[in-house]
Amino acid sequence: MTQKLKVIVIGAGNVGLEVARQSRGVGYDVVAQVSSRAFIPLAGAAVTFDRRGDAAEIMMTVGPFCLKHGVKLALLTIPSSGDGSTETRYILSLTGVGIAVVTSGKSAFASFYDVLRPHLDTIGRTATVGGGTRILPELKERLDPTVPFVVDLVVNGTLSKVMSDIWKGSSVEAAIWEAIHLKYAEPPADGEEMSPLDVFQGELSDIRKKLAIILNDVPSLHAMSGQTVRPEDIEMQPLSDEYQRRFLPHSGGYGDGSLGS
Repeated sequence: MTQKLKVIVIGAGNVGLEVARQSRGVGYDVVAQVSSRAFIPLAGAAVTFDRRGDAAEIMMTVGPFCLKHGVKLALLTIPSSGDGSTETRYILSLTGVGIAVVTSGKSAFASFYDVLRPHLDTIGRTATVGGGTRILPELKERLDPTVPFVVDLVVNGTLSKVMSDIWKGSSVEAAIWEAIHLKYAEPPADGEEMSPLDVFQGELSDIRKKLAIILNDVPSLHAMSGQTVRPEDIEMQPLSDEYQRRFLPHSGGYGDGSLGS
């Protein structure tokens, strides 16, 4: 009988829990799951971290555990907020001890692509753009830099879902809560109210990161730019009142910075 591939899931939010569930469903042996607060092995006692989300402290537990138990693959599902430095520390620490990584995070590859470039052979990154829709592989296979081309992409499924519901008549708030219910978007932190503007701003930041990854990871596009692109190099249309009126039905423009339906 073939031994199951032992994997560890780093991240315990909506994505992390779903990845762990599906990994078990396809026959992987998920031996542990890691949150920002604790290391939770399938067998044995949990370890609580002194500093929440401290990658260095977490890897002091994760690294030795993986080596001891023969873990060959880490599935990285931590939130993609921030500058990517935390994701990058995880990836470098894991690949440094011979553990392959599959990540759905965007920040590391958007902001530290040059740092990660020497380790690309041991990092699965298709899910950083488009989940399982193969946007990165398709672009790599199909784009011919010698032929003029135009690429039309939906790189943010959450905004696509939200805006489609709004254009069908839903309120902004109802559309966003539906996306949260379907686990396309993360819910607000405990004790905080849901802010439509914050959700939209966060998804725009996600788009910039994904575009940076595309421009760096697709060889023909990277050759055309001739340099590594970072999110801040990509100019986005700000969410002004005028811009809201163009895209949100019945929006009168909200001077308080909110988004209305």
